[in-house]
This record gives sequence, C-alpha cells and structure tokens, in this order.
Amino acid sequence: MTSNRGASLRSSSHSLTASCSSTNPGVPAPAAGHDWGMFGLKFLKAMARDPVSALPAECFERHDVMRRIAHRHVLFPSAPDTVRDVFRADGQLLNITPMQVRRFRPAIGDGMIAASGIPWQRQRDCGQALLTEAMSKMQEAQEIGAFAKELRAILSQPSDDVFATLKKACLTRFIDLLFQRGTKAIDTLPVEDFVTAVDAFIMPRQSLTLADIVPLPAQAAHRTHAFDSLIEIEGRRIGLTQRLEKKGVPVRDFVVSMLIGFYPTALALVWLAIVASTNAALHNRLHTEAQATNAEDIRPRSMPFTMASLREIMRLYPPFPFATREVLRNGVLGAHAVRRGTFVLLSPYLIHRHKRLWRNPEHFDPARFSGTQHDRNRYLPFGGGQRHCIGSALSMRVLLEGAHALFVDGLIPTPCPRPVRERGMFVLLPDQRIAWPGS
Repeated sequence: MTSNRGASLRSSSHSLTASCSSTNPGVPAPAAGHDWGMFGLKFLKAMARDPVSALPAECFERHDVMRRIAHRHVLFPSAPDTVRDVFRADGQLLNITPMQVRRFRPAIGDGMIAASGIPWQRQRDCGQALLTEAMSKMQEAQEIGAFAKELRAILSQPSDDVFATLKKACLTRFIDLLFQRGTKAIDTLPVEDFVTAVDAFIMPRQSLTLADIVPLPAQAAHRTHAFDSLIEIEGRRIGLTQRLEKKGVPVRDFVVSMLIGFYPTALALVWLAIVASTNAALHNRLHTEAQATNAEDIRPRSMPFTMASLREIMRLYPPFPFATREVLRNGVLGAHAVRRGTFVLLSPYLIHRHKRLWRNPEHFDPARFSGTQHDRNRYLPFGGGQRHCIGSALSMRVLLEGAHALFVDGLIPTPCPRPVRERGMFVLLPDQRIAWPGS
C-alpha cells in the first residue's frame, strides 16, 4: 500500500463493506486530533448519516487489519437481511474473534462472553435455568417493589455521581436475585468493592486501539477476584456451586458473566435520567406515571410509557456499541460473499441511528415503541441469534423498577455545565459525572 491509497466504505442494500479506492473527495480530511479511529463513535455516526465515508490513507500501511479492509475482508452489516444472516450464522459460519476473547478473558476467564462451542452451551443452559428461577421470584408481590423502595431510599441522599449510585444498587439487585438473598446484599456484602473491581476492568478499555484488533499479546488486566469470596460462600449456601461443577461449568467465570449485566442496566438508567433532565415534557410524563404506580405493581402493563422510554434509550445509547465476529470459512451473508478470516463488525450504535432504518434517528421518541414490535434485525440492544443476552427480560424488569425509583419523587439531575455526550467503545458512557440532588 502506498500512502496515497485510501478506502471508501460503499453501501450495497445499506450493508457496508470495505474496499480499496481513491479517497472520497466529498468527505473532508480529518483535522489533527479528530477522532478518526477505525471504530470511533464519530466514524460510526458518519456512517449512520451517510454510508459512503473514508478512512485516512496512512492506516493501510501499518497493520494487517487495515490490509484486510483494503482487500474486502471486513463487513459492516446494517441491512436487516444481512443482520439476520449474521445472527443465524453465529456459532457456525461465524465465531467470536480473538480480539473479543482477549478483551473479556482477563476479567471473566472462560465465562459466557468469552466461551464458545460446547462450553458456551453448557453455561447458557445453566444461566437460563437460574434466570427462570429469578424471574419466578420477581413475580411475588413483595419482591416486585423491594428494589424500587430500596433504591428510592438511596436516591433520597445527594450524590455527586448518580451513575456510581445506580451501579451499586443494580449490582445489589442482581446479587440478591442470583443468590436468593432477600435484598440484604447492600447491608451485608462489600458491594462497592465489587463495583470498583468491575470498573478497574472496564474503564481502561474505553478507547479501542489497534492493539485490541491485531493479534498482539493480551494486556495485563485486573481480574475480578473481589467476587471470589461471594461465590464461594453464597454459591455453596444455595447449592449453585455443586450444580455448576456437576455440569462442568467454571463456577467463578459463570457467576461473574451473570452478574456483569448490572453495568449496562445502570447505564441505561443514567442515560434516561440525563435525557429527562433536558426534556421537561418527558420528565413530567415519567414522573406522573411513576406516581400513579404502586411499588408492588411495577409491571410493563402498568408503566407503558416508561417501558417505551427505556427501549428508546437503549436504541440511542446501546450499552455495547459493537460486537465482533470472524468468518470461519467461505460463505454468504445477505447479499455478500465473505471469505474465511473476514471481520464482521456488528454495531448496534450504527444500526440504531441509521437514517435508512429509522425516521429522525437522532431524535428521542418513545412513541417508536408504543404498541409496536420492531424488526429484531434493526433493534438489537441485547444482541441477537444464539448469543442474544439471556438476561434481557430480567434486565428490563430491573430497569423498570429503577426508573420508578428515579422519577417517582420528581427529582432532576443537577444541570451539567455543558451538554452530556457519549464516550467510549467498550460500553457507552456519559462523558461527565451526573450529580443527583437528593430529596
């Protein structure tokens, strides 16, 4: 590759593939310091607005992944039929990439996110059984409102970082449900230490670099050992450890994989609070619906507008902006022939904001989810196919409880000195702390 060669990303049935050509003259050259990283948020936003975009030419001289792009070895699927085929082929024609394994294994070992094949299926089966038990427990009237009341009490105190508060509360809820503790974790366990351990893994990985893409040795990472005593004591108490060992499932890795859902759950709540803080009509409607709903009756049918708002939040701010897969053998995805070794980069962030898939995609509009079911191949906050998040139903119930607690008292986050924007490519975080006034 010579330095005067670039790449234009062309659209075919608005599925994006990478090809080598002259740099698109209609796209201005990136200024110094501009976020033109291959998977930067600005790049994904540009593709959502206009699928024909460009990458700086010098990228193609340095790394194998860039050579793959230049030779059409990368697919950015966005058309629903191509996304559908990606989901169908996952685990057969496609597999998780070494990049994805390297990013997660330091924290969760061979847990569900990093596992594949038979080990993954065993963990999924065990996870579905545990989540069925947890959902059954949530049906009990006294259990439905417990978290909302607990979180409401926590939110009555001022906080300079409401996301930190929500992370702690959501992890407490996940621990209570998984280990059947009866909402006591907040008083008897070092939940804050658990959150710190997960933050230590997630925060340094917010900037996706070429070191994450090309086959380099995994960087040293903080393993979430803080959970070990919890798993040992609580897992033995309820028989979970014995059940998992009998199935040949790694206990610690599995439990951390199950609990990690607290992070995107808290994140969706904080994004809803941020959007509502600048939209008085939205805030008032959420407040009115929460006030009209008893804590013991927090259900989708009793809070339809709040549920629609949560779904819309996860459209605009999907917790995980993209996922990677690698093609195992030559095949076809949608209208695209793909070769062995091709990277498939599936971005909910891009798809959820694609102008050909959504009307006014940058606009927050809960009405999109009022009484309608959207094509699962263009709305995928929990992924899809065989790796669809098995905890999605549980997460939505916890989200509804959390939203009730956030808005029932009519509190609004303290205004920030500048607009809050998203940052990061591992999970989609706000770029500044959000203060909470308390009651």
